[in-house]
Amino acid sequence: MAKPPSPQTVGRYFPGVVEGHRALQAAAAAGGPLDERTRELILLAGFAVARQEGGFKSHCRRALAAGATAEEVRQAVVITLSNVASIEVVADALLWADEVIGATAPSEAVAAR
Repeated sequence: MAKPPSPQTVGRYFPGVVEGHRALQAAAAAGGPLDERTRELILLAGFAVARQEGGFKSHCRRALAAGATAEEVRQAVVITLSNVASIEVVADALLWADEVIGATAPSEAVAAR
């Protein structure tokens, strides 16, 4: 049996908590100058460091939908290396990103650098 999304589980027992959580997220998003693409890149990096694959993949999809490139997604992950994440954490998140991006290797542009 697949694990349901965390908000679904919490909402089953405490729907008001999930509503409050979503309201807090919306207020944080609307409360500053960052565009959606940048916010999603920051969030996916946070989920990578927290080793939360489901949240990472969700925000990776959102970042791509908001216009982030595959290279930007990968850089958002790798800049956490040695600052707040170990190489294993970064490597795992890069693999998660590839699953979402649909790639198995860096793009031609990144490989050419």
